[in-house]
Amino acid sequence: MYEAVFFDLDGTLYNKKGMTRRFIWAGLRAGCLRLLARERKARRRLSASKRLAGYDTLFTEIAKGTRYTPDQVRTWYNEWYMPKMVSFLKEHYTIDPAILAMAQDFKAQGSKIAILSDYGCVREKFEALGGDPAMFDALLDAPSLGGFKPCPDVFLAACGRLGADPARCALVGDRPDTDGGCAAVGMTFIPKT
Repeated sequence: MYEAVFFDLDGTLYNKKGMTRRFIWAGLRAGCLRLLARERKARRRLSASKRLAGYDTLFTEIAKGTRYTPDQVRTWYNEWYMPKMVSFLKEHYTIDPAILAMAQDFKAQGSKIAILSDYGCVREKFEALGGDPAMFDALLDAPSLGGFKPCPDVFLAACGRLGADPARCALVGDRPDTDGGCAAVGMTFIPKT
């Protein structure tokens, strides 16, 4: 039995197929397609660096070489990007019942369970999918913990939030390159099947 099991949200607790296409069309209509592209690139760079970096670093990276300030990027991210993602989830996506059942099984066995997302608005996103956030012991997002997956500090901080030994924890995820980074701190990676 694991002390704690973490579940990635996007691509694991729901199938995110079509999300990129939806964002491209919405970005074209809103005139922010370049910001969307910069967000993806900045997130990839920060993930690859495996260094400590939170939202401030992300917004600074997105703003580099543009006419936008980090504060303007923050406003766009919090007032357009994340709300748009929540609305897409509510309109087009549902929770994967097999992964939800897995989470419930781990909880029934005595494990603490938590969501460890790559993005913020975890509660809002899970509710938009029709889920009850109260079933989880914690709703966490990597940037608030100081990094981007696969930064080892993110996984250590997540385990710390639940008072759990990383060697007795697991993460269920869809991406071995990011979610699988949990193995670097002794956690077990359980790939979504």
